[in-house]
Amino acid sequence: MTEDGPEPTDHDIELILQRATVQQWDSLWAAVDAVAHEAEHLTWGGGQQVDTTVVDGVQRPVFQMPYAVYSEATERLLQALYDISAIVPFNWPDWHGVKTYRGGDRMDSAPVADAVRMTTAIVRADRFSDGTVGAMLNDGTLLAALRRIRRWQGRGRRHLTR
Repeated sequence: MTEDGPEPTDHDIELILQRATVQQWDSLWAAVDAVAHEAEHLTWGGGQQVDTTVVDGVQRPVFQMPYAVYSEATERLLQALYDISAIVPFNWPDWHGVKTYRGGDRMDSAPVADAVRMTTAIVRADRFSDGTVGAMLNDGTLLAALRRIRRWQGRGRRHLTR
């Protein structure tokens, strides 16, 4: 159950995907192709000393927390996922599919709705653990989910909006 009501069914998720325009799909696949061909999906910023503070009379350094800086292609990919509504509201922290499909295992035969749930879980988890998107690109999980969505989209399930 989500805050707004029941979790979306597989059918609900497919209907959401069918609303995406041809241009939105084209933008997503261009971003996926760019990400698939890049060597590094992220670099790390921060981590350097930015100030000092005094604690118990002793001057101590203050460091900026490290943070993920995603490549331009990865940022385009993330935006395109939002544009086609491939980030859906559901209870992603408790979803069994994160373990089931980790590393892309069995994603090729999964329902397309599970591929969307996986993209959602990855993007949402990145808000709590910087670098999750990059790690899931590197281990193949996110690209496997995107391949599954691409296969579904290419099987004649045409868009309601042109």
